[in-house]
Amino acid sequence: MTKILFVGESIGHYYYYNFLLEELVQSDFEVIYLYDRFMSGSKKIEDIKINKKIKYSELKKGNFFFRFFSYFIRDLANYSWYCNRTDQSEYYKERVADRFPFPLNKLLKYKISQILFGTTNCLNLLKKIESFIWVPKIIQESLREISPDIVIVCPGNLRFSNQRDYLKAASLRKIKNFTLVLSWDNTSNKGLYFGNPSKIICWNDQHIDELLKLHKFKEKNLIKVGALQFEKWFRFKNTAKSSLTLKNYPNNKFILYFGSSVRIARDERIVLRNLNIFIQKNNLDIKIKFKPHPEHPDKYFDIVNNFNYKNIELISNIKFVTGKKNTCEDFYKINQEALLCTGINTSAFYDSLALNNVIVAPLVLDEFKSTQTESKHFRELLKLNIVTCCETIDKLFNVATLKSEIKSDIIAQQSKNSAKIFGINEYKDYPSKRIIKFLNENI
Repeated sequence: MTKILFVGESIGHYYYYNFLLEELVQSDFEVIYLYDRFMSGSKKIEDIKINKKIKYSELKKGNFFFRFFSYFIRDLANYSWYCNRTDQSEYYKERVADRFPFPLNKLLKYKISQILFGTTNCLNLLKKIESFIWVPKIIQESLREISPDIVIVCPGNLRFSNQRDYLKAASLRKIKNFTLVLSWDNTSNKGLYFGNPSKIICWNDQHIDELLKLHKFKEKNLIKVGALQFEKWFRFKNTAKSSLTLKNYPNNKFILYFGSSVRIARDERIVLRNLNIFIQKNNLDIKIKFKPHPEHPDKYFDIVNNFNYKNIELISNIKFVTGKKNTCEDFYKINQEALLCTGINTSAFYDSLALNNVIVAPLVLDEFKSTQTESKHFRELLKLNIVTCCETIDKLFNVATLKSEIKSDIIAQQSKNSAKIFGINEYKDYPSKRIIKFLNENI
């Protein structure tokens, strides 16, 4: 039996790839799943649906001094990477600079620092230094004890990630090792891939292009399988096909608003306030159902408790990440009932696009341009003509009140264009099955 060591990071990511893990054990692979308790925050292993055929354990780490040095070098390399790029917003460069202690964080924001770090020689030097960092003994011993046939890490390029050490340890032991791209923006605005994985398993042509141009991987080492993160929606639609039809809900007049992370939108109260004022001023019979970002579900409770936002309703009880049947049904229903869904910049747009039963219309506003129109992954979304951009609140409500026939045409066009992201027209099988086929061919 082939043994797979799957090195995850946050437990919160588990439902991005749980179908792959379950397909692996059903295909007679032995699976050991490692997670990082620190990176999981408040999430616990008990929060996920345990598969008894999968072994769950915490990943090992080097000592504090090793990790500090390793993170420091990687952050410098990532800073240099952003300084070498002209395709990305200044915001991301400054975000990496802010990771360093005072006064280095201030020095890195000077133009001279950006010029020095913005050279190919500097980036290559830092990557070379990082490659010489040793693998902690505890990880080498752990890998020797587990003795896997294949090591898979996901996502492999976030800050404070310890997955690089497992990749490098696998390479030292001549074990096949692969990195799995986690989400839509991971190849453009998270960080470099350290540890030199032998293959990168990604979603689509956009990821391929970014891995080639931004990360300098060779095309022969890139495997395109479709959007594993959103596989749950295609499975859900296929299993519930007979009962899922697009309907009109004339009595449910609301716009579904997905909150973004604080790193992207900082504070969305001003947007919600302006939406509330617009509804009141124009005497509209429309509500805003606001779902906060899962990283901070309690951040906006004061909208209800302390402010007079009568037209804003919090719906933090809708949890659609898990892929469980009841949560899928809840999310499908609220999308289907909504006039449209909106927000600033969040992967939840893709959840709605995968369901294909509501217009996705992000608010593209000047105050968020550094993480919208100046951000590479968001520009790619706009370039594909998948979403209906609304530069003003007035336009948002105009789209929301379009006739149902026009909306149906817009949704059909969304579906056609979004196939380029999800890979649903390219592959008969789900992404998880494509990955297993690839693994079987490379054992």
